[in-house]
Amino acid sequence: MTKKVLVTWVAVGNDPYEFDKQSQRYREVNGAKLVGPTLSLLEGEYSHLRTQIHDVVLLYRDIHSSEREKHAVRDLRAELKKRDIKVHPKAWGGVDPTDHKAIFEFLRKAIPEIRNDFPEAELVVHVSPGTPAMHTVWVLMAETGFIDPPFQIVQSKRESERRGLEALCHEVRGDANRVRIGHPNHTALFVYTKRPAIRW
Repeated sequence: MTKKVLVTWVAVGNDPYEFDKQSQRYREVNGAKLVGPTLSLLEGEYSHLRTQIHDVVLLYRDIHSSEREKHAVRDLRAELKKRDIKVHPKAWGGVDPTDHKAIFEFLRKAIPEIRNDFPEAELVVHVSPGTPAMHTVWVLMAETGFIDPPFQIVQSKRESERRGLEALCHEVRGDANRVRIGHPNHTALFVYTKRPAIRW
């Protein structure tokens, strides 16, 4: 089986668990913390990637991050360590997490570095965590050949929102006639449901 490596932004308000801003504590239901997007993808009941990933490249803002973001990174790394999952942190010095161009410039340099670190692995790019701008840049980079295969693009849903919905997979291939830059043979796998995407 091909090794899989998760590449994901930290979900500032929901990693490793869903965070309540009012109480400044992680949300709980019946004494159990509600898992955020990263743990949901790695070990959720409905995740097709459950127990398959042992390396996570964690992207996060460094210099300009908030206290909440620092706590999310620290706590997520601790939770992954408990599960014997190796974390490969990659910090971004960006100021504005909604700046498409700045995000693109960071990822354009980071992706080849990640591929160089894991030349034979399938990169699992998780687009749910992060800002809508981060989500958009991921999808555009996948579509236009900036991510060398093998890779797949996935999005996760909260367990409460996923229940009862049929999980669908839609394969997207690069189309040289539709985009200026692209590899005609690269493939991205999008996982979604019949409802619109739910942001974490």
